[in-house]
Amino acid sequence: MKLFNSLILGLTALTLLIGCGSPHESRGNRAYNQAQRTQGAEQMEHEKVAFMSFRRAIQENPDNVSTRLRNRFIEMALIRAQMVLTEGGMDFDAIPLLMEDIEAQLKDDVEPELRQDYAMFIMQMADSSIAKEQYNFALEYIDNALSVASNTAPIEQKRSNIIGEVARENLDMAKMYFEQGKKDEDERALIRAEYYVQAALYFDSTLSDAEKLLSDVRKENISFYSAYPSVITHYTDTLLFRSVNEYDILLAVPAIQNRGNNTVAMVNIYNYSYNPLRMRAPHFALVDTDGREYKARAMKMEPDFVKQEREEQYTLTFPRPRAPIKKLTYENGNHYSAKYFR
Repeated sequence: MKLFNSLILGLTALTLLIGCGSPHESRGNRAYNQAQRTQGAEQMEHEKVAFMSFRRAIQENPDNVSTRLRNRFIEMALIRAQMVLTEGGMDFDAIPLLMEDIEAQLKDDVEPELRQDYAMFIMQMADSSIAKEQYNFALEYIDNALSVASNTAPIEQKRSNIIGEVARENLDMAKMYFEQGKKDEDERALIRAEYYVQAALYFDSTLSDAEKLLSDVRKENISFYSAYPSVITHYTDTLLFRSVNEYDILLAVPAIQNRGNNTVAMVNIYNYSYNPLRMRAPHFALVDTDGREYKARAMKMEPDFVKQEREEQYTLTFPRPRAPIKKLTYENGNHYSAKYFR
């Protein structure tokens, strides 16, 4: 009987020990409970202790995190992340570290309210990026919020509104510069128009009026380089600029005409890449609206090289395209560029 009672007492003690978790978790629970009963600086100190204790408990036994520990840790981490964002801004190094900690614990047993709270915190990060006109970063944050939220409806609506607003702003800019460029015969304004209409389509590829404007702008810009860095000198969204400004070889076609079964084009090329380019006629091709390609006929090209940051002009002969010309392309190893005609 004594042996039986000792066994029962031992099992009870073991159960209590397991239920209490690690010493770090126990300390975190005490601080968590004290934080619920205090305010101000005292509450913040208890929340800090709870966060650090819960984090230590998880680090020491990452494969055995209870539902309560996980939820309380995320709650405390969110409080700290919100405090850093409010007091220091989104650029503080602590924020991505806290987000990494939270997302590592976003398992199926996390309370829906906590998931939504974290999604709303991410949306604050998106708002900060929007204020800086860093729309690509904002959309990345919004997509992340969508992936963790328990209720995605308000986030989806905001994403749609942002895309529509940014796309329309860029399209309006493009229209303004296009009209100015045509009226004043201003090459720089027309290049700006081409940039901004592509930016509009980058955010919303379904804008039919943007597609038409892009075609109209390209027809105007055939004879000169689409050198966006020369006219777009101040931008905040680096990813957007790189997406539109994708070519390091610039092309222009100041003259083109059909001669019998051939098409003869005067082609200007500017080498903005990191190495000299060896010129060969078959590197150039016309592509028609049906997708057929017509390579320039083999011939010796003078000069044989285009040095870095230098411009050269060539007269090239192509088989006459069977459909309207869509673009002129240059392809040489890793180098690719295109000049669109429509």
